[in-house]
Amino acid sequence: MKWLFAACVASIPLVVSARELPPEASLLIKQSCFECHNKETTEGGLDLTALSFELNDRAVRERWVRIHDRVKNGEMPPNADDLPRDSRAGLVKSLKFAIHDADLADIKANGRGPLRRLNRDEYEQNLR
Repeated sequence: MKWLFAACVASIPLVVSARELPPEASLLIKQSCFECHNKETTEGGLDLTALSFELNDRAVRERWVRIHDRVKNGEMPPNADDLPRDSRAGLVKSLKFAIHDADLADIKANGRGPLRRLNRDEYEQNLR
């Protein structure tokens, strides 16, 4: 049975570089999302077969955050029968942890905001 799960996960054509989509999430996405979000039908302009899971890239991470939010809010898949409640919770949980880890690593490496020079008033306020 383990080999069947590994074969299913390995056959998913997601473009993955350094980080990979969690196995439980990749299987659920393949079963529930690839029908509408593939190379041929790209509904909503989303092709999950070509979307990488390189969460170090901020633009890719923001795209996965939107996917996470849509699944969490029940907007996707539109038919609730396509993704049962427990499967939806598992998918949301695995995406949440992966996105959180990437956000935390980005904050540790770069801080919470871009660095810039203070103007005189801001500098004066900081000295007080």
